[in-house]
Amino acid sequence: MMYISYILIAKPHANRFSHYLEIFNEAFFLLAIYALPMFNKGFIANKVVAFDMGWVFNVLVLLPLFGANFVHTFFFGVRQTFAQVKKTCAKKEKVEIAEDNCNAIHDEIELEKLEKIHAIEEKDKMNKQDMDVIQELPMEEVDNDFEKEAFLQNMQKRGLGLKNIEKDGNCVFRAVALLLFEDQAKHMQVRHDIVNQLVDRREKYEKNISYSKGGIETFDAYTQNMRLESVWGDHVELQAAADLYGVDINVYTVATGVERPNMIVECNGEIEYLPISLWYEDESHYHAFKDSSAEPASALVEGQEASAANAGVDLFLDQM
Repeated sequence: MMYISYILIAKPHANRFSHYLEIFNEAFFLLAIYALPMFNKGFIANKVVAFDMGWVFNVLVLLPLFGANFVHTFFFGVRQTFAQVKKTCAKKEKVEIAEDNCNAIHDEIELEKLEKIHAIEEKDKMNKQDMDVIQELPMEEVDNDFEKEAFLQNMQKRGLGLKNIEKDGNCVFRAVALLLFEDQAKHMQVRHDIVNQLVDRREKYEKNISYSKGGIETFDAYTQNMRLESVWGDHVELQAAADLYGVDINVYTVATGVERPNMIVECNGEIEYLPISLWYEDESHYHAFKDSSAEPASALVEGQEASAANAGVDLFLDQM
């Protein structure tokens, strides 16, 4: 009786029919426990009557009990199993459909990216005769490509054509060599000239140097290291180049656009040449902008030397 009370109060089943069936089973088993000894221990004196009562008990109690459990197990169990199998198959089908949808969406995204890249390539071919175009960036930076392309086109309209600089750690010196001496292969000579400028005017440049390159902690170690090929130069080297060669250096970025340079490195001496322009790409690499209307710096140097020679000849003739 305590167990039946436990089933009724503390053990409700999720399926109401199964709950009632469990109560039914327990009640009939309890009845059997109390009733069967009556037929086995002589509570009924007449054995024929006791035997008949036993059969009646089996027919009225045990057979309905077993029958009800059999029907429940077979009918409800099979139906529930079939429902679970069907539900599992439906889930699997939904998962497969979801995976197919994800694959389809992924394919659409990849196709859209490819179309954007194809559009960039077509525009590059159309503008190839007018300007040099930077190498195509990875697919995930397509939006950045559009901004760079628009920036370079606007610079081209201003007469500044892009000249790609090799990415080998010498970009600052290559860009200066290209714009001033028409040959970026002269970058090592430019590097040494700039370092000599740093050493000669140490009191001016030393305070602007950030010693963050490995174990470099002194000015002498910095300049010695800067003489090595592929060591990156920065704004300090640009300032030394501007002072050494007598030229203002305009540094452009995509973020600030073409209206004004992001930084102007001004020469602190006599101006010798027209300003030169650099593109600081992604804050990690310098390219050069070639001014189509400007005369090469090397030609200016030759012109100045020729003018000086002519002035000397005129002075000599006047003295005669």
